[in-house]
Amino acid sequence: MASVAMLAICTGFSTRDGLLITRAYARGSLPSLSAPAKHHPYAWRARVRPAARPPLVVASAAAGDAMRPRAIDELPPAAAIWRTALPLFAACLCEPFLTLIDTACVGNLGVDTAAGLAALAASGAVFDVLANVLASLCTAATNVVAAGSARGPDALRRAVRVSLTISLALGVCGAAAVLLGSQRLVSRVFMLSSPAVVSRALGYMRLRGAFVPVVCVNYALYGVLLARADTGIAVRAVAVSALANTGLDLLLVGACGLSTVGAACGTVAAQLCVCTILMRHVYASLPPLSHQPRAGARAQPGGARARLLPTVAELRPFGAVFGAVGFGTALTAIVHAAAAQVVAASGSVPSAAAYQVSFQAVSLLSCFAVPLNLGVQSLLAAARVSGSTTRVRALVSAVIGQSAIVGAAVGASAALLLRYCVRLLTSDPSVALRVHAIVPLCALTACAWCQTSALYGVFVALGLLRAFVAVALLGAAGGLAVLFRGGGVVTDPLQRAWLGALAYSAIRICAYAPLLLRAIPPDAEPRPERPRM
Repeated sequence: MASVAMLAICTGFSTRDGLLITRAYARGSLPSLSAPAKHHPYAWRARVRPAARPPLVVASAAAGDAMRPRAIDELPPAAAIWRTALPLFAACLCEPFLTLIDTACVGNLGVDTAAGLAALAASGAVFDVLANVLASLCTAATNVVAAGSARGPDALRRAVRVSLTISLALGVCGAAAVLLGSQRLVSRVFMLSSPAVVSRALGYMRLRGAFVPVVCVNYALYGVLLARADTGIAVRAVAVSALANTGLDLLLVGACGLSTVGAACGTVAAQLCVCTILMRHVYASLPPLSHQPRAGARAQPGGARARLLPTVAELRPFGAVFGAVGFGTALTAIVHAAAAQVVAASGSVPSAAAYQVSFQAVSLLSCFAVPLNLGVQSLLAAARVSGSTTRVRALVSAVIGQSAIVGAAVGASAALLLRYCVRLLTSDPSVALRVHAIVPLCALTACAWCQTSALYGVFVALGLLRAFVAVALLGAAGGLAVLFRGGGVVTDPLQRAWLGALAYSAIRICAYAPLLLRAIPPDAEPRPERPRM
C-alpha cells in the first residue's frame, strides 16, 4: 500500500490525491492500470493538474501542429501579434546589415578604400533594391503556409514545398538577370568609368548575384517560420551570419587584401549559414504526413514526380500574393522616385541633399512597422482559414490600435531626429535649414507609412488582393497628381515632394478603413448567455 501511495505521488498527483488513491486501492475500487483513461475515477485530476515536469515527447505525430506553440492562440490579440513578429525584425534587416558590414570593412581595411567604397555604392544599391522586391516572398510564404497549417499536416507540407520551389525558381531568374546585366548596370546605369572601380563593382556584383537563389530561399524560410510562430531560430541564425560575415571580412579583406571580392565572399558565406540553419530547423519541425503508403502498395507511375513538383492549383495562391505585394512595392518605388525627380528637377543642390537626408531617416524609422505587418499576416491567415470570425475581428481591431501607437511613436522620433540631431546626418548649414522646414511633413509621412504598412498586411492576410491593388493604384494616382500638378499651390519642390508622399499614404488609409469594415463578416460564433437572476 505504501508503494501505491509513493507511485501516485511521484507520477504527478498531490499528497492528498495520493492518499485518496491509496484508500481506493485498500477498498479494492481502484481499476487496473490497463483500463482506459476516460473510465479512471481520478482521470479528471490528472487532466486538471499537469505533471510537475513536462514529458519528454511534447507533441504526437497525430497532433499536426508540432511547429506552432499552442499558447500563441490563447494570448490577447496585441500580445500574440508582437510575440509572433518581433523576433523576426532582426531577420528583416539581415541583408542591409550584411551590406553595412561589407562597407565598414572595405572602408577601413581595404587596399584602395575610395575605389572600394565607390564600387560598393553602385553594387550595394542593386542588392538593396533586389532585397526590397524579394521581401514579397516572405509575405507570400507567410500567408500560404499559415493557411496550409490550419488545414492539417499534409497541407502544411505542400505549402512549404510550394513556397520553397517558387522562391528557388525566382532566385534562379534573378541570378541570371544580375549576371547577364552586370556590365550594363555598371557602365550605363551607374556610369562608372574608372577601371579600378569597375573591376571591383563587377566582382562584387557577379559573386553575390550568383547566390541570389539562396537569398530567395532565406526569405521563404523566414515566411515559413513566421507563419508557424517559430521566429526565435531566425534571430539566432542572423546573429551567426553576422559573426561569420564579420570574421570572413576581417580575414579576406584585411589580411588577404581581396577588397570587394573578399567582402562578397563573406556575405555569401553568411547567407549560406542562414539557409543551412533555417532549412534544417524547418524540416526537423514539420509534422509527419497523416497517411503513409502501405508496405504492399504499388507505386503509381509518375507518383514521385507528382510529389516533388507542385501543381498549378498549389502555385496559384503563392503567385497571387507575391504578384499583388510586388505590384504594390513597385508603385511605392515609383512614387518615391517621382518625388526625388521633382526635387532634382528644381536644380537646387541643398534641396536635393535635404530630401536625401530626410528620406533616409524616415525610411529607417518606418522599418519598425514591419513586425506589425508580418505578425498580423501570420495570425490573420490562420484565423481566417479556421473560420474564427471573432478572432479575426479581435486581431483586426488590435492591429489598427497598435499601428496608431507605432505610427505616433515613429512620427515623433522622426521629428526629434530631424529637428535636433540633423547635424549627425549633414554638416552643411543650408541643408540643415531645409530639413528643419519640412520636419512636420516628414513626421506625418512617417506616421502614415506605418499605418499603411499594417493595414496592407491585414488586406493581404484576408485575401483581399484585388482591393489592395485597386487602393494602391488610387493612392499612387493621388500622390503623382500632387507631385506633378500641385506646382501652382505649393511652389517649393521639397515640400511638394513630401506632400506627394504623404498623399499617397493618406489616400490609402482613407480607402482601407471602410473596405475593412465591409469585408469582415459579422460574428457567427454563439456568445455565452448571461445567467438570469
